[in-house]
Amino acid sequence: MEIFAQILGLIATTFILVAYQFRSNRTFFILQMCSATFFTLNMLLLGAYGGFVLNLLAALRGVILSLPKGKGITKPMFWAVIVATMVGYGILIYMGQMPRFIDYLLPLQFMVGTYFAWKQNGRSIRLAQLFVMSPVCLVYNIYVFTLGGILTECFNIVSILISLVRFGWNGFEITQPKKEGSHV
Repeated sequence: MEIFAQILGLIATTFILVAYQFRSNRTFFILQMCSATFFTLNMLLLGAYGGFVLNLLAALRGVILSLPKGKGITKPMFWAVIVATMVGYGILIYMGQMPRFIDYLLPLQFMVGTYFAWKQNGRSIRLAQLFVMSPVCLVYNIYVFTLGGILTECFNIVSILISLVRFGWNGFEITQPKKEGSHV
């Protein structure tokens, strides 16, 4: 069963690898949702219930955030994800399924990530990923030992650093129309 769980984690990692090939936030969120779905199963099979809830909610967040801007990304939806996070983790804490300290950091990093993702600002999303989300998830993934999770967070950190060198702070979204004859 653990081998199957690790395979699912590696499939999830593949979706993230593909997601970082796009500069569009919308495409990134769709692929991130696919990755979170596989990580949900990965964590469930490993008995990592904090990670299970985190990835289940990340898949839901991906659905909401992948909607075209103005077509569903509303303040009530944002707050619904935050409330769902608190309720999901509250149930796990009540049931005694989150005994480790790192489990308590997961909902905090998820809410930080949700806030910046909702803002749809590429720079803020990458900063939150680099300084809050990936470090917390990396420690958690090492603790529960999911190869896909460890590889994903290492890749996330390295990719963000490389993208900062390549595109700078403002190069995460194409905001100007492409000029005829130019290549992006």
